[in-house]
Amino acid sequence: MLFLIPMSLESKLVERPIDLPDHPYIAALKDFGLDELLAGASDAVTTSIASRLVCESLKPVILPFTGPVLEKVAFFPLHFHEAWKIYRTMPEDKRQSLGYYFKNALKDGSGNLLKDIMIHDPIYIGMMYLGLSQTDVHPGILSLMSYITGILLVAAIDVGKNELLFARKRKQLAKVGFKDEFYYEARFLISSSMDPLDTLGVFNKEFHLNSIGTIQYTDRYFETTLPSYSGRKPKLRLRTRRNRNCIEQVSWSPDASSVSTVQIVYTRAHENKKRLDQCRYFPAEKHKFFYRLSEPIMSLEDIPDTQLRAALLRCQPPQPHYSDISFERTIAGNSDIAICADTVIQDRPYYVVELKAYPHARRELLRAMRYIMVECPLAVHQTTQGKFDLFT
Repeated sequence: MLFLIPMSLESKLVERPIDLPDHPYIAALKDFGLDELLAGASDAVTTSIASRLVCESLKPVILPFTGPVLEKVAFFPLHFHEAWKIYRTMPEDKRQSLGYYFKNALKDGSGNLLKDIMIHDPIYIGMMYLGLSQTDVHPGILSLMSYITGILLVAAIDVGKNELLFARKRKQLAKVGFKDEFYYEARFLISSSMDPLDTLGVFNKEFHLNSIGTIQYTDRYFETTLPSYSGRKPKLRLRTRRNRNCIEQVSWSPDASSVSTVQIVYTRAHENKKRLDQCRYFPAEKHKFFYRLSEPIMSLEDIPDTQLRAALLRCQPPQPHYSDISFERTIAGNSDIAICADTVIQDRPYYVVELKAYPHARRELLRAMRYIMVECPLAVHQTTQGKFDLFT
């Protein structure tokens, strides 16, 4: 039984089923490091030239400032080049003026330039002055050491800053009434030739889960300007859940026959590489912030709480778009782990299986991921793409 991915998913799934952000520290190194390396090359040339032209007595005074001054223009070429690429590849109906992209490039380059002035320049000047006045180390080596130190320090500061900003965002959301839930999730596409009840039945026997029936979901996803934090990508949605044939309530199921919430979900996928295995594992961290509504609504403008409504409307662009997704979830779970088979209410030859586990049951999640890939090797397709990415 061979599971063929439909051509409609070719660009989203076949070409890129696994979409992982860089490690936060690596991402910070790339962002600032590339600009700094280009500046460093410019500095190495200008410092070497100045070293030959300046007399020995003036080197400790002049050389520490030569590089930091002349390197600054090197912080913009890469960003302008990237802006030009984006402008050329953007579809004409969505393309802004060239000046719009260059303005963003100038903003990005200026941010790294400011980091260079505040962090690297003091390190550079201090190392160069002390090295030239107290040692006989070549100026080029001193310059290289200052750049390595500055890049590593800026990356560490960027990562720390993003984590602090995310912690502040959590406090802001809690202040307006959101509750917070954190868990791990893994996602697979399963051929519709395998009945969802059969898939859950296999897991029930192996993992001793409780069957709780089916739930109807209706989601409306809104375009948002919420920032990412260290690879955590945000989504803003309104969700309505209606229970059907519920046998038993567990922690993963709604506690009422109909529940409506507004949710902000931050997701960060990664690869688990802690052990060698014939399978590769790509779970995701999910921070779900949810606010329970008294009744279903279709627009953020209809949220009755004034403070919450204003906060969410500020998270949208001037002309926001939205997308609707409806699906039926067949779910089984216990207090540690759950398996959900989500059938989008469309004529699709596949459905989505989501494995969910709280942090203390992370090993169980990996065991469940391996189990599904071993039991259904020809009918399963692992992905980090969500239902919004796959069905809109």
